[in-house]
Amino acid sequence: MSRLTVLGTGLALAVTAALLNSLRAAAVALWPAEAISFANAWTHGLDLQQISATAPLTCFAYGLIGIAAIGFVVGVVYAWGYNQMHDVGRAQG
Repeated sequence: MSRLTVLGTGLALAVTAALLNSLRAAAVALWPAEAISFANAWTHGLDLQQISATAPLTCFAYGLIGIAAIGFVVGVVYAWGYNQMHDVGRAQG
């Protein structure tokens, strides 16, 4: 097995998170009630209809930047940790 490219992995996760966030935003714009119902299934009984936004797409860019930044950091940390474990496994093997 080879090592992961730390920045490449971070970028890949950032792009993936941004694409998924964009798809979610499109679903909310096209089918708001169904999107809330779907999200309710993930919140263990919390009724998101009570706190739904009146204009959910107004902060789309801000959220997109935030989710991409978090994805990048998670990807970098994951790749770094993977590479550290990869090196440990090779040293013992």
